[in-house]
Amino acid sequence: MNKNIKFHGNLKTNDMIIHWLPTNYCNYNCSYCITHAPIVNKNISFTDLSILKNCADKIFSINKDKYTFVFSGGEPTIYPYFIDLAEYLSKNKNTHIYLFSNGHKNKDYFSKLFSINNFNFNFSVHLEYANISHIKELIKLANTYNKYIMVSLMMNPDKKEKYELFFDELLEYRKYYYFGIDLAIIHNNEKIDKIYNKDEINWFNNSILKLKNVEEMFKYTSDIPDFFQDINTRYIFEDDKIIYLPHRVSIIENMKNFENYFCVQGINSMSINHNGDYKGSECSISPLIGNIYYDDIDYLKLIKPIKCSINDCNCRINNYSPKFKYQKECYNFTQINTPKIIPSFYLYNEVCNLKNQLNDLNNKMNKIIDSIVWFIPVKKLRDNFRSKFL
Repeated sequence: MNKNIKFHGNLKTNDMIIHWLPTNYCNYNCSYCITHAPIVNKNISFTDLSILKNCADKIFSINKDKYTFVFSGGEPTIYPYFIDLAEYLSKNKNTHIYLFSNGHKNKDYFSKLFSINNFNFNFSVHLEYANISHIKELIKLANTYNKYIMVSLMMNPDKKEKYELFFDELLEYRKYYYFGIDLAIIHNNEKIDKIYNKDEINWFNNSILKLKNVEEMFKYTSDIPDFFQDINTRYIFEDDKIIYLPHRVSIIENMKNFENYFCVQGINSMSINHNGDYKGSECSISPLIGNIYYDDIDYLKLIKPIKCSINDCNCRINNYSPKFKYQKECYNFTQINTPKIIPSFYLYNEVCNLKNQLNDLNNKMNKIIDSIVWFIPVKKLRDNFRSKFL
């Protein structure tokens, strides 16, 4: 089916999604962790809050109508000033915050977060550590704040009976409280059929149908946050047909192969590592641009398209990145949208830099010319020779 796909991603360029790791440490040690996050200990240090606030101010300089900050890790709530950072972000422009967390913190901690405007929570349920009572407690707490949260149930193949039991309990709980359920496939960049057998795939598909039925019967009356919807997994086919597929379903259906497509990674997304290194997307082949904690944003490098060389684009964050099968369409899209997002001061500085570079080049040329004409004995001939280069 991928051969017939000519576009995937989000065409909206007035939004910016920022995937940010305030720390790479975690308090869990899950057997299937793809980040191989180091375990938190008493000797680690954290980036000062003022540096992260300054980083946020740089991001707000990008011309956007909406900024979506997605925090993951590691475990983001290990960062001791996470609530302070979230509160700072929420007071600036049109900001939405999504926390991807294992939910180990207590009710008081989450009460502070749920009280923040436009705060959203994705609860990753890791069955090696999870407690169903704590999960239900946080779901109930979120409902008291009228917050819609997503519960991502990790389908650990080694815990099949447990994730089936958890799903049944959550599905029943969904009849009384509003929240989303996401069946998270563990793939580690391997093909799905190498990890799950046919019975497990069938259980996944049947469970999706069960979930849809329950959600239809007990509809959520408020708005569901954008990032928890499937508006970003947009496919356009050669016949211009458009479909929207749930992220996990698109993985199961092997529709995440965009090898040789042209990806405009940074036009509506950015990825920031725990040490401040940043690039246009979370993708492994996205080139490192610089360090946003200590340097200014290089906007032109940020939005420079790249040609995809991988065949398994399974990260949810990368659903935002516009991916074009045809280079001409990618070029047209970039040309139209680039001026919209780059701040005027940056363009002015770039023009000044080019002017300075041109002046330096002229000075070097003059020195070279002077060196050459020195050997011409007649002044008039020297002047004639020099004038040819001016």
